[in-house]
Amino acid sequence: MTHPDGRALAGTDVADLVTRIRHAGAIVHPGPSGIQLVPSLTYSRAEVAELMTCVEEGLDSLLPAPSLAARS
Repeated sequence: MTHPDGRALAGTDVADLVTRIRHAGAIVHPGPSGIQLVPSLTYSRAEVAELMTCVEEGLDSLLPAPSLAARS
């Protein structure tokens, strides 16, 4: 995982991301430079969608999307 500018996530960023995703409602664990999902033996499509929503919320709160001006 990287910041929008291409820098790898530091350990403190990973810990912060894990906390944010957990606050959004999913259980994840820190990995070397990202998160690790703890797989269940069975997931319904709805559960996978909910998990991805939590991960997106955590990412969006840690790494806000660059402004349109910065993309041009």
